[in-house]
Amino acid sequence: MKKEKKPFYKRWWFIVIVALLVIAVIVNPEEEEDSDITEEHVSETDEKDSNNEDKDDSTSEPEHKEEQLDEEATDESDELDETEVVIDTSMYEYSKDVQVTDAIDINNYVSLMIEMNDNLNPGLAFQHATTQTYEFLQQEALQGADKVGINIILEGQKIAMYEVDLNEFKPKDDESMAQLVLDAAIMEMITPEVHEYTQTMGLTYKEE
Repeated sequence: MKKEKKPFYKRWWFIVIVALLVIAVIVNPEEEEDSDITEEHVSETDEKDSNNEDKDDSTSEPEHKEEQLDEEATDESDELDETEVVIDTSMYEYSKDVQVTDAIDINNYVSLMIEMNDNLNPGLAFQHATTQTYEFLQQEALQGADKVGINIILEGQKIAMYEVDLNEFKPKDDESMAQLVLDAAIMEMITPEVHEYTQTMGLTYKEE
């Protein structure tokens, strides 16, 4: 008697294959769904990063403009400082030191302390300082000043002190430069030796 064969759909291997197919169908949609979610998340992250970059660019642009404005203002300030007029004392060739007090902005006054070379006698020291003051008084840096105080020092001692009224100072090419300075000045102090020298040289001055 022949043994009856089972239908193939009842055989174990067929059942296993069907079970595997069912599991595959169940698992794949979940993976696809996870993949879609991951791609969507990445896309959203990229968009956020892009937006943040745009915001950073828009924020940094005004800051960059402000930095440029600050640099331009600094450059303009530096240019103004460079063009600022400085009082020149280079004409005092027989001096070893000249100190300037610029008070034009305060009381329209400029004061000089002229320390002459020690190898000069008092008379020559006075004449050289006064002659070179003629050039000093004509510079543009003194615009706005009304008076200039001149103090002449030799070997640590003041030998003469006078005050020049710039409104009275009149430069002329054919007259003694020292005398033109003294014509616009009031002598406040002078040593006997320097006074004697001025008389010998024919220099006159006005006293307080």
